Amino acid sequence: MGLGTALHLVSKGYRVKGYDLNPESGAKFVKSGGDTCTSPVAAAKDVDDLIIMVVNDEQVRQVLFDADRGVLKSMKIGATIYICSTVPPAFMLELQDQFTKLERNDVILVDAPVSGGATRAANGCLTILASGPVSMSKQILEELSERLYIIDGGIGQASKVKAVNQLLAGVHVVAATEAIGLAAKAGLDTREVYEIIINAAGNSWIFENRVRYSRNYKGSFPLPGRGG
Repeated sequence: MGLGTALHLVSKGYRVKGYDLNPESGAKFVKSGGDTCTSPVAAAKDVDDLIIMVVNDEQVRQVLFDADRGVLKSMKIGATIYICSTVPPAFMLELQDQFTKLERNDVILVDAPVSGGATRAANGCLTILASGPVSMSKQILEELSERLYIIDGGIGQASKVKAVNQLLAGVHVVAATEAIGLAAKAGLDTREVYEIIINAAGNSWIFENRVRYSRNYKGSFPLPGRGG
């Protein structure tokens, strides 16, 4: 999703530089007009807006505070950092406290978890939840989103809403897996069942976008026209 987000910003005329552990992603980014960097620090140097889109809170912590590769110490005054990863709400409050301890309250911290997948990221069609000092950074968030929800109450509130979403997503993953497993055990054509369900009341985003990767799904994939 990070690559898709960066590519979308490039397509909209933004000057974007980035860092990714995957060299293939870096090569694709450069080919599309972006600048790839050799470290997170290099990517964050002199930027007005820094989007962190990694797997979890531990990776966010490493990006920000790692002794050799942490970006916070080198961020310019007045820059905005968007935490777009799914992290515990308490972690966002921890970050805010750490910024204060390190005397970097001159850097704006925005809690901005996203939902939608890689394809929607590349099309600027994410759903973004945002809390904290959003008003000064709304343009970037609007550029990346189809739906932007500003959650009142300060840092951590957006991540609380994302936690509710993730709970439901987990329930849907289990339900979708059980459903396609039942279809396979019943001897049904699972591709046909899939096509029926995605056009019926039992469909969900999770079912439509995840079932095709199940070992019980017998159709070819990815399906034409179905975004991740």
